[in-house]
Amino acid sequence: MATFPWNLFTLCLHNNKLGDAGATAIAEVLKVNTTLKALGLAKNQIGEAGAQAIAEALEVNTTMTSLSLNENRIGEAGAQAIADALKVNTTLTDLVLAKNPIGDVAVQAIAEALEVNTTLTELYLWENQITCTGAQALAEALKANTTLTELDMGSNQIGDVGARAIAEALKVNETLTELLLYENFLTTDGVATFRQTGNAICELYLDDQRAPSNVELAQIFARTSAAITRATTLEAENQKVRFELAAKDQELAAKDQGLQQLRSDLAAKDLELKSALDRIDVLERNQPGVGSAASSDGPIPRVSLATLVTATNNFAADALLGEGAFGRVYGASLPGPRVAIKKLSIQN
Repeated sequence: MATFPWNLFTLCLHNNKLGDAGATAIAEVLKVNTTLKALGLAKNQIGEAGAQAIAEALEVNTTMTSLSLNENRIGEAGAQAIADALKVNTTLTDLVLAKNPIGDVAVQAIAEALEVNTTLTELYLWENQITCTGAQALAEALKANTTLTELDMGSNQIGDVGARAIAEALKVNETLTELLLYENFLTTDGVATFRQTGNAICELYLDDQRAPSNVELAQIFARTSAAITRATTLEAENQKVRFELAAKDQELAAKDQGLQQLRSDLAAKDLELKSALDRIDVLERNQPGVGSAASSDGPIPRVSLATLVTATNNFAADALLGEGAFGRVYGASLPGPRVAIKKLSIQN
């Protein structure tokens, strides 16, 4: 494995066409390096795979404080991986993800990370196609975050709705000192919203607001349509899962009902067997001993084997009441009351 020199503290590799392979190789070194403080990887054609590799390194690296990944192609998945790393990383203070672009979904993931991260102080997200949706997510993060001092969201697609959400967050945030929202879609009303926050410590950069171009409107429409499609697909999948779970519940209920019926049948069989065994026990106690005189009740009736076979349907399983070491007991109906027939085992 390649390593960095032991006394290397800053490594700037901007505009070197490293790609995912180069970023992955650097990430492997970062997992074990303990000296590098700042790493610049801007303009290197790094995609999602390279960003994910860097994110894995950030989860274990304990020395690097500054990372620049601006003007790459890390995309939504790459930015989400970086966001996950921010939840556990405890040293990074300066992160540049500008001009990738990453969009609202990834920014929402970054916002979630900011709610728990306690070390990041500077975050640069300019030119990332962030709309009001992403701005609202970051606004919620600013209400909880206590370490971020500079947030750059310039050259995005944030309108008045996003501006109002951020302005509300500034009413409670006490650590942000610089907020950059230049070149967005704020109207005069949106800009005026920030004058009412009562926050005296945060310096605002709201210059060069503009109306969205046709290209930007098309981008917003395409992303909105994609988001609606994803939501519709997820709802369809959730409905399918709910239907399958309901079917499983019905199946389990039917099986449970069958089990209850089986238990009831077994209980009835147990009672029938106990009653038959009790009758057999009474009959056996009343039998005269071998060689003794006949009982006053008269001779024991003799029944042919053919009759017993017929009465028990050839000792069929459905006539079986129970069995033990002595043999098996069958229920049968002969002329008169229903009787139990004991079929002794060969050993007996």
